[in-house]
Amino acid sequence: MDVLAQTRALRERSRQVIVAFLSADLDYGYTLCRLAKRTPERLAERLHAAQTALDAATRFMWKANLKPSELEELTAKVERLKFELESVEAEVGY
Repeated sequence: MDVLAQTRALRERSRQVIVAFLSADLDYGYTLCRLAKRTPERLAERLHAAQTALDAATRFMWKANLKPSELEELTAKVERLKFELESVEAEVGY
């Protein structure tokens, strides 16, 4: 394998890792929102962490060279997390 092919393979693998990380971060934020609904004793901490996950994912997903299907998947997760955050905040009056 020549250097150019190795570079392309490394770049593709890096992109895949970024997509996996962003997806996991958005899932984590969603999980925190669901936990906040069930156990409100750490509500502020969980909502702050969920918002941080949302902010980080939205900031970095536009810097990654995503395929259209990946962008669509991550955008759907962003919207789901936004909706869940708004839902929790409305439900508990935060």
